[in-house]
Amino acid sequence: MVETGFIAPPWLVLAAIILPFLTAVFLFTRHSFKQEVLNLLLLISLIIFSRQLLGWNFGFNKNVNFFYFSLFDTAEFVLLSLLFRIPLRHTPLKSWINYLLVAFVSVFITIVMIQPNEKNLAGIQIAEAILLVLLSIIALLNQISNQPIFLFNSYIFWIGGGTLF
Repeated sequence: MVETGFIAPPWLVLAAIILPFLTAVFLFTRHSFKQEVLNLLLLISLIIFSRQLLGWNFGFNKNVNFFYFSLFDTAEFVLLSLLFRIPLRHTPLKSWINYLLVAFVSVFITIVMIQPNEKNLAGIQIAEAILLVLLSIIALLNQISNQPIFLFNSYIFWIGGGTLF
């Protein structure tokens, strides 16, 4: 029988699993616990590693798999939002991001507990993507306006640019 669709080479799948874990191990062994940005990056790397490892398990049920993927995506969204919130010093926007995160997580929990189907969870993923683009643009504009000289030494600049593009 002819196989259709995209079949990823095994080395690409293993690279997607191993690289976030190597990032987490590197951050953990360097004892980078003094900077909030690197702590959040460590947690994001572990979440991405767990998600990729779970997706590699082929015997997993599709509906349960979609539920866990949306759970990992929401956790990644929350951590990236907290990461982009760091450079905003004592502005009303920082408190609005907190309100947004609380509202978003409560809506996610409500939808998952009441009716966890693919249609509802797909809408959440679209909202996450739009909000992440907006937050990364805000973080990049804030970094550009505050630190034009030391821009390339900023973690937020590189993470925001990587998330945006």
